[in-house]
Amino acid sequence: MCDHDHVAELRRLLADLDGQRDRENAAFRQGFTVGFAHGFDLGEKNRLREEAELWAALAEKVRQMGRSRYLNFAELEHARYGGPRALAGLPRDGDYPGRNA
Repeated sequence: MCDHDHVAELRRLLADLDGQRDRENAAFRQGFTVGFAHGFDLGEKNRLREEAELWAALAEKVRQMGRSRYLNFAELEHARYGGPRALAGLPRDGDYPGRNA
C-alpha cells in the first residue's frame, strides 16, 4: 500500500469522524439504558424477595408468641404496663421525682 492509499484511507476515516462518534454515542446510550433497566429489575426482584423473607420471619415470630403462652387481658396489661393500663401514667417506685422533690 503506497502513501497515497494511506492518505485516502485517513481522509475517508476523518470524513466519517462525526458519524463514528454518533454511532458510538448511540451504542453507549442503548447499552446504558438496557443495563440500567436490567439492574433496576434485578434490584426490584431482590427487594421483593428480601421483604417477603423479613415479613415471613416477623409473622412466624408473632405466631410463636401467640402459641407460647396465651395471656388473658389482665396478664397482658401487666406485661405491657406493669399493672392496669389506667395506672400506667402514675409515678412508680424508682421513678425520677423531679428537681423540686
